[in-house]
Amino acid sequence: MPVSAVLARNATEVRQNFREFLDEVLHDRPQAITRYDDVVMALSLQHLEALLEHISFTMEYEKESDMSVSGSIIELPLCENAGSVEELKAILADAMVAYAGTYLAEFKRCFNSPGLDKQLPYILKIYIQPDLEAVMQLIHG
Repeated sequence: MPVSAVLARNATEVRQNFREFLDEVLHDRPQAITRYDDVVMALSLQHLEALLEHISFTMEYEKESDMSVSGSIIELPLCENAGSVEELKAILADAMVAYAGTYLAEFKRCFNSPGLDKQLPYILKIYIQPDLEAVMQLIHG
């Protein structure tokens, strides 16, 4: 078991004291819950934001012969075309939100597909953004 038995809480104990458990997660520290040999980590949004602080997205683009702009997000399999770089960034941000939604809706299939497990931090970074503007601000390039 990778989590220290001293710090982990038993699932039955958590169920019996759920309000206290949530207060500790939200206002004190992340918590580990054990059930048989399984371990679940519970953490606040603030803790998750700290874990994902280093995550950003790189946009690469080029001008097309028709003066449009084609580009992609390096970290995710997304390509789009737009009339300007700013429009491309907005379209890609929208595509990122849709992609993250699909990934989470089909989590078992996506996470267990070769190579897609590595996308999870990027998916979660998108998922916790409050709006599309915040997603756009994560895109550099």
